[in-house]
Amino acid sequence: MTRNTRHFLFAFILIALFILITSFFYYFIYTWTSPINEKGTHLVFEVKKGDSFLGVVNKLKKQGILKETKVFYLMGKLTGDSHKIKAGEFLINTRWSEKKLMRYLVSGRPYLHKIYIPAGSPWWEVGRILASQGILKFSDFKKVIFDRKFLDQNNIPGKNGEGYLYPDTYYFEKGDSLGHAREVVETLIDEFWKNVRKYVWVNGLPDQTEVYKVVILASIVEKEALYDFEKPIIAGVFFNRLKLNMPLQSDPTVIYGLGPGFSGNLRKKDLRDKRNPYNTYTHKGLPPTPICSPTISSIYAVVHPAKHSYLYFVAKGDGTHKFSRTLREHNLAVYKYQIQGRKKRDARR
Repeated sequence: MTRNTRHFLFAFILIALFILITSFFYYFIYTWTSPINEKGTHLVFEVKKGDSFLGVVNKLKKQGILKETKVFYLMGKLTGDSHKIKAGEFLINTRWSEKKLMRYLVSGRPYLHKIYIPAGSPWWEVGRILASQGILKFSDFKKVIFDRKFLDQNNIPGKNGEGYLYPDTYYFEKGDSLGHAREVVETLIDEFWKNVRKYVWVNGLPDQTEVYKVVILASIVEKEALYDFEKPIIAGVFFNRLKLNMPLQSDPTVIYGLGPGFSGNLRKKDLRDKRNPYNTYTHKGLPPTPICSPTISSIYAVVHPAKHSYLYFVAKGDGTHKFSRTLREHNLAVYKYQIQGRKKRDARR
């Protein structure tokens, strides 16, 4: 082989290596910085506690988020990001680059689930809603709302957090620790205090005991009233009965005392049961605790009840009530709206 041939061959090898290395770096940088998929879609991707980096990478490919894994895996190892990926759910877009995807898994905010807590929900229903969406474990939720130290820290004098789990729409990430459950419950309670300070006790809160009594009665008003305009009237009825030492005689309190297993059928024997501490037919005064989490309009109605002489009310069948001053008036209203009304409804069937 002549000298010129050797020089030519050496130059050829150098050029080939240069092209190969350049092509590799171009492929590497292009793959790392270009959109993974031109037609991007949003997907929720979950990194579970204990997942290895290789497991995360394989899961990304399996879900179609990554087309290939070599560059992503190598960059994770080279930068140290493979040890920084957080556990949780992440809302990602398949049009992102691998670089952006890595950055989001390391420092992005976990995906938040929209959770609606309906007005008038008892504590066990709130727990079921949160647990059914994977926000927390029901057992952790129950532990937190019955934790005496936690309740004292949040100015709740009752035996549990009933009445203070403010009904609203929230956004939570999923979690399965007791600490996470505490944060979720604290968010609901903070919302309660924020709203009563803003809309009810604007000049300062009364003491805990007074607030608690208001919440108890407001929870009954919440369950009795469908429309906000009737809430101050219903609150006034209960105050009038309390002043006269009359039992409140509210069906929702009895139902609450029957617990989560209530069948939906309230029987006469339930109304006579003295063993139920929430039976306001057999026990005078307020029930031991709130019976649900009331809205701000119910709390406001109890703090500002309507002034009148009504002692009774009965549902009219359209969501409103007929209010009466005497038992005779009330019995006539019951006959008109309940007995005759039921007969008319049955006749239409």
